[in-house]
Amino acid sequence: MPATTTGVVSINIAAANYTNIKDLVVGINASALAGKVEAHVEGHYIEFDSLTEGENSYIKISDDSDGVLTSFGFSDPQDEQSINIGASMTSKNPLASDYSTSPEQFQLVGPAGQTVGITLNADYVTAQGVVDEINIQIAAGHDGVMGASLGSSDRLELHSISTGGASSIQINSIYGRFLRDTGFEEGETARLFDSVSGDILDDLGAALDKLINAKSDVGGRVKILNNQTSQHEDFILNMQTVLSDIQDLDYAEAISRFNTELLSLQAAQKSFAKVQGLSLFNYL
Repeated sequence: MPATTTGVVSINIAAANYTNIKDLVVGINASALAGKVEAHVEGHYIEFDSLTEGENSYIKISDDSDGVLTSFGFSDPQDEQSINIGASMTSKNPLASDYSTSPEQFQLVGPAGQTVGITLNADYVTAQGVVDEINIQIAAGHDGVMGASLGSSDRLELHSISTGGASSIQINSIYGRFLRDTGFEEGETARLFDSVSGDILDDLGAALDKLINAKSDVGGRVKILNNQTSQHEDFILNMQTVLSDIQDLDYAEAISRFNTELLSLQAAQKSFAKVQGLSLFNYL
């Protein structure tokens, strides 16, 4: 398993009954991998990481003769190169392409203080042509330390190649309006830690928003449940009142009151019938 230029490393897994994947990984790391390649557990899988920094760091894993890679699910051989993890900054405004009549000069500073002077003094036709020219001038000085790419809407993206936690890139103006025209600030610096912490804060903010929304939704449901509970309690109280009235009724007093009210009703009905039959002639 070569990691950059360290040469081939042979892995011999000791014969044993590994009861879980973690014990197997411990056995793999106990071989000649120390300081070069590290195996670790990711869920139910084994991953191999190169411990060598830089964009050219890679791992190539090849089977010997017993087919263990096939059992693990690796291909033979399997070659993986590290990704670029570093600081980056993006211009706020799109790139112009013609600098033939208004030359621009600016400076890029790498993580260890390496400086690269960039001069734009031609018509590069497209924004990508400008980016290609910047990368040519970087390659002439400190290739592998930093680079440029074209982002969305023709915006310039400057990158510091992975060099650990101190990864950074700075841009300074030398001559012209390049920084102001593209939206950079004089001496603007991007660091890997700032980028990583910014991503973490964005993730935490999104998680907090989801938590607040969930809390609000739960609060609304609790309010509905409280209202329904209150209605049920009122209904139970009314039913208990009716039940109490029925259970505590004095039947003798109730019959007497009923007869009295019935006589009053009958008298009222008779009076109404007589009054209804009266006319103005009968009244006179």
